[in-house]
Amino acid sequence: MNIKHLALFSLLSPLLLATGNAQAQSFRCDKGIASTQDSRAAILHKCGEPAMRDSYCREPVILKRKKQACVTVEEWTYNPGPGRFMIRMQFEQGEVVSIERGERIGG
Repeated sequence: MNIKHLALFSLLSPLLLATGNAQAQSFRCDKGIASTQDSRAAILHKCGEPAMRDSYCREPVILKRKKQACVTVEEWTYNPGPGRFMIRMQFEQGEVVSIERGERIGG
């Protein structure tokens, strides 16, 4: 591989990785942009009530050989309308930790 190919690959590889990932850093709502680290209250203000809410307990990371109680994860799903992608937000300790695009909504 010559220098030109290596330079082109180094520029394009992050773009190629990003296109295969359904993870989003933010989501545009009616009253603002929802982002990771936003609180539940901020998301409710910006985006309104989700179409669906769910919660579950995930195994915690064990630190210093101490087992922690489970970590409660809340998932909120938004349906932005026909032709757009479902949006799933995950909360831990009251803050958004991830925003993911789901299936495209038919219409």
